[in-house]
Amino acid sequence: YKEFIGRLSAATQAVVIAVDYSKPPAVQFPAGLNEALAAWHWARDRFGEGSVAVAGDSSGANLAFALVVKLAQLEEEQPVACIGISPWLRLDLKTSLPNLYGKFCADLYLGGWHK
Repeated sequence: YKEFIGRLSAATQAVVIAVDYSKPPAVQFPAGLNEALAAWHWARDRFGEGSVAVAGDSSGANLAFALVVKLAQLEEEQPVACIGISPWLRLDLKTSLPNLYGKFCADLYLGGWHK
């Protein structure tokens, strides 16, 4: 992601910080979300309120959206933007992912297939 982050920074004229969060199968949700929340607080404290956006690709995009929800639940300030690149947002597994890949993703990221 180093090249992509550099291009994103150049295109937006912004500082871009990549967070190396824990991923399954080493950890289960919400470990990555807790790390993203800590990174959010660090970035907001460092760069000021109203100047931090969040973004992610694939599972990182899901994490970015989960962070926005978590911040709303905590009644904290929201990012100025949330950008998702190929997020997996449809979690109604019975209708949208009735296949082995969907089951694999659910087992990996959500800690098991829930019927």
